[in-house]
Amino acid sequence: MIIITEDGTEIGTGEIKPFKTCEQLIEIDRSRIVESCKRQLHQRLINARSTKELSTYGIFINGKQIQLSVLRLSPEGEYTYYIVYDRFLPTTREIYAFMNQYLMVIGLFFISCTRIFCVRGREPNVTSLFT
Repeated sequence: MIIITEDGTEIGTGEIKPFKTCEQLIEIDRSRIVESCKRQLHQRLINARSTKELSTYGIFINGKQIQLSVLRLSPEGEYTYYIVYDRFLPTTREIYAFMNQYLMVIGLFFISCTRIFCVRGREPNVTSLFT
């Protein structure tokens, strides 16, 4: 499990699954990401200074597939969950040339998800917990 925090408040979560994991376990972990994002969002409500902060982020890596997602709470109290990026990592020498694009997208995702939470001049904390 991957957890992104800012000042002790979780703002993002993720899961990494190895190749050939059974589909049932994959779906359980996808659900766990959404549940964790919702729990994190409720914690964000306590510390939020503006409505821009009412979102949390998820990352799911399943073998060579990568999904980046966002859970937002509207001012009306409605949850919106959507996948913003769903691609497969390069696995052949020809496709590997595009690895920098994949890494750039992941990096930009984490920059965008932490930008509204971070105090100027401070970096977000990314903690890996293997469970």
